[in-house]
Amino acid sequence: MEAGHKAGYLEEFGVTSVLSADMMPRIWGGDQESAEDRPDLALQKWLQQLPDVIMSQINLALQQESPFMPPDVTPEMMAESNSSVPSMNHIEILYRCLDLAMRAKDYKIAAAIIYVVDRACYRFGRSGALLNVVDEIMQVSPETPIAPQVVLRKARVLKDTGDLHECKWEYKDNIQYENTKAVCVQIKGQILHNLGLWKEAITPLVDSVDSFKLVRDNKGISSSLGLLSRCLRKLSYDDFINLRIMYPVHLVADESLLMYAVVQQAVSKEHHYFDTILDEMKKSLAGHQTVRHLHSIESFFEFVRAVFMISLTLAFSPSTKMYILQGF
Repeated sequence: MEAGHKAGYLEEFGVTSVLSADMMPRIWGGDQESAEDRPDLALQKWLQQLPDVIMSQINLALQQESPFMPPDVTPEMMAESNSSVPSMNHIEILYRCLDLAMRAKDYKIAAAIIYVVDRACYRFGRSGALLNVVDEIMQVSPETPIAPQVVLRKARVLKDTGDLHECKWEYKDNIQYENTKAVCVQIKGQILHNLGLWKEAITPLVDSVDSFKLVRDNKGISSSLGLLSRCLRKLSYDDFINLRIMYPVHLVADESLLMYAVVQQAVSKEHHYFDTILDEMKKSLAGHQTVRHLHSIESFFEFVRAVFMISLTLAFSPSTKMYILQGF
């Protein structure tokens, strides 16, 4: 084992290090013996088994093209069976590539693989193992750039502050910087939410909605609005009214506002509540133009939630016919 490399990464990821006899020649071809002794060669052999869409993301990560993976590369897609090695999915192959990259001390490619597999690890409960590799890279190769998405994942998992002082990412433009900042603020709100500090979580979550709107990140907006709705339903009526005065535009696109709008005595005078709810929900739906956008659990949840909220709003609104005539 090479100095500085921790043994057992495959085991931590739940992947066996033993390959069947018929799989080995399929991966290595005629170079089986040399590849087994050369982790750098074996790494290239395994990378060749990945589909183009995943390899393109690894290459983009090496070029630091974006601080976050595109939302259309979903964890579910990564968990699909690999066409070259049907007994494995793409994630398992990426785990092997990561292990080989660390053995070969190719920390840049290792960091790129971590970036690509990060969301899938988080979804399937392997973030702890992945962050152990991140920690090792930061220790043995501090000059290796770690993507903001991964640094922020560490903050999510460890309930840290979201500080990016360990991140050496070079932002291509202000939009990338603002997007990263928006996620940081969102994490702060999420931490407060997880701690049961519902009222205190409102401000950072509202700020994150504004920041995500600047960069047109509909997924980020939906996530923050979802957290907002869970916080607002925990507030007292007086607290909600006070916060609505502070944030008259933001605190309207969730279940809590609909509840308060319905219980108002003069509900017929509260048309603007329903108008705003519908407007915000339509923005949420705008990110789901085709079935392809519903592959992840989060996106499907936001889609169903938006449709459900619209149906409730139309059911309670005194102007349902007007909305229908306007084409909603």
